[in-house]
Amino acid sequence: MISYKNHTTKLVSLLLLILLGTQPMYAQKKRKRIRQTPQKEVTHSQSPLETMPIAKVMFVDSIVVDFKDFIQHIPLNTESGKLLPYNSFFATSDEPTKTIHINEFDNHCYYAKGDSTNSHLYTKDKLGNIWENEHVLDEIPSSYQSINYPFMCTDGLTLFFAAKGSNSIGGYDVFMTRYNNNDGHFYQPENYGLPYNSEFNDYLIAIDDIDSLGWLVTDRYQPEGKVCIYTFVPTSSRVNIDTEQLSKEEKMSYAQLNSIEKTWNLGDRTRALARIEGLKNKLKNLQTDTNDIAFVINDNVTYHSISDFRSQENKKLFRQLLQLKKDYQANILLLENRVDSGIKDNSLYDLENKCILSHQEIHTLEKKIRNTENILINK
Repeated sequence: MISYKNHTTKLVSLLLLILLGTQPMYAQKKRKRIRQTPQKEVTHSQSPLETMPIAKVMFVDSIVVDFKDFIQHIPLNTESGKLLPYNSFFATSDEPTKTIHINEFDNHCYYAKGDSTNSHLYTKDKLGNIWENEHVLDEIPSSYQSINYPFMCTDGLTLFFAAKGSNSIGGYDVFMTRYNNNDGHFYQPENYGLPYNSEFNDYLIAIDDIDSLGWLVTDRYQPEGKVCIYTFVPTSSRVNIDTEQLSKEEKMSYAQLNSIEKTWNLGDRTRALARIEGLKNKLKNLQTDTNDIAFVINDNVTYHSISDFRSQENKKLFRQLLQLKKDYQANILLLENRVDSGIKDNSLYDLENKCILSHQEIHTLEKKIRNTENILINK
């Protein structure tokens, strides 16, 4: 017969052995989980192409050009300003790949300076015929590296630029920031997202608000030394594609711009192509021969050349008149586009008032020129 005391002693000993035996096993399992945690994250991590929202935008067309001079293949109208090589503008050879953007009034510009570790955006103002008052946009953090390719939209508020660094999906990405009129600084930049950016180098976004066209310059899928310029139709506000019903392959196709044809159902491509053709024709005729005009002075006299004006002052005023009419037509087109887009904020009313004032200014200047010329004719 086994005594109660002996039985208890054996039971306690057995429990101690079990506890002592299981403790190393538990510790081993715990150590395994600690080692496996980063492996699991790496295995199941998703690239930004899989997680970021994709803008709903139609890409109309594309061309492949040399990287070294791609800006000359972007058909910007004059209202959108000018893109120029940095070296030709500043008469230097220090920055062969950098560009500068000048606004439509030719009195304010944006450019970048610096190397891969320390670069910043700068602005300058034109006073008379001299560019001065260089100002650094130091509100843009140093985490944005190798900054380049700035473009300021016609609203004077929305600024695009390209940069590398921790905020980029890969290589150069395009970022967007907006100017805060209240404190005179730019907001924190944001990655412009998919499909504009990619794991390749995405250099530039330029927007033509007048013709509702945009251009994206990227080297995705291109051989070295080449870039692709995509023409797209910008939207007044960002709308993302509903990817819930899309397969992973379809989603990645939109995100990576594998086929621009798949975006043609997102807008009216025929109208967009017509606007592109109209813009090209307008640029061809931009260099208007000012010696071929038709300006009525009175019932019997019509001037057909600027040299017909008898007053040197009126020759200058007439050139101003041509520019005023050009600006007026551009603002009318912009107003119509915003109305068609359903925009009903204060900017719409401001633009409408600007058009009214411009029309009055044109009428006043025409009258002034005619009166002066009639006085000189009748002397």
